[in-house]
Amino acid sequence: MNNKGDLEKQKLQIEIEEIKLKIESERNKIESEKNKGFRENLRSWATAILAFLAVGSGIVTLWIQSETFLRQKEREQNFVLNKEMITLVDQLNENDIRKQENAAILLSFFKKDAIPILLMNLERSQNPKATIESLKLIKENREKKPQEVLDPLIKSARKIFSASEIADDKDLLAFSNFVEALGELGKEKEKDVEELLNNLMRQVEEKKIKLTNPHKFIIKETIQKSVEKLRKNSTNLNFME
Repeated sequence: MNNKGDLEKQKLQIEIEEIKLKIESERNKIESEKNKGFRENLRSWATAILAFLAVGSGIVTLWIQSETFLRQKEREQNFVLNKEMITLVDQLNENDIRKQENAAILLSFFKKDAIPILLMNLERSQNPKATIESLKLIKENREKKPQEVLDPLIKSARKIFSASEIADDKDLLAFSNFVEALGELGKEKEKDVEELLNNLMRQVEEKKIKLTNPHKFIIKETIQKSVEKLRKNSTNLNFME
């Protein structure tokens, strides 16, 4: 049994390394295309200026062609990355805990490129913990730039919380998931996050958001737990500093 378990772990590690290499390869391609595009732009500008001096026209056409080519190549490379991320996000939502954990780790290798799709998934995920964990790993990997995760998270949360009604369980899920994520991840922006959560609590208590009593109970409890988690994480952060 132990040998079988060891073989499964080795196989999983090989799969992770293969995907990491693929991600880095695609990222390097994008960077290469950007650098190539920059050099091409310089050459195009030089050619266009000479043409303009000699003929008096053609500069705009040459520049547009160069820019269009670069954007097309970036879109092609980004499509490959997005396809890989979509597959992993689907695994985040499966019932298999090991698949969820592996997908969370692998998505974190995409760094900030994975943030938009993770935030989209957070709106609908029945099990947000794996999605939040992936965002947490990205934030930890970007230790000196936690705002790269927190700013889009807070922006998306504000958009969700601006709704005038929690009409059904789907709406409740989106609210609850973002509340939980803010408490788990928001320690570096404690003041802004706590203000956002307290404002949501006031909206619920003052009936500015239309919702049923069961939904009201759930969302208030989720906010309270999130604020407690935020304060605990922030205290630990201040202690470490």
